[in-house]
Amino acid sequence: MNDLHEQIKIGKVSSVDVKKRTARVIFEDKEDMVSAELKVLINHPLLKIGKKAVSYTHLRAHETD
Repeated sequence: MNDLHEQIKIGKVSSVDVKKRTARVIFEDKEDMVSAELKVLINHPLLKIGKKAVSYTHLRAHETD
């Protein structure tokens, strides 16, 4: 099972694409790594650059025979 800490990350919004409902996020604890475009699920209040963002990555474990 994947470590929950690796699946949920908190960072700062670095850019927003309103039309595509996506954002890029900077993760300071990962040497300022910038994410790929992430889907925005909840946008209330409006997502703005510099605001905190939470990222969740669902990773499936591969079964072995």
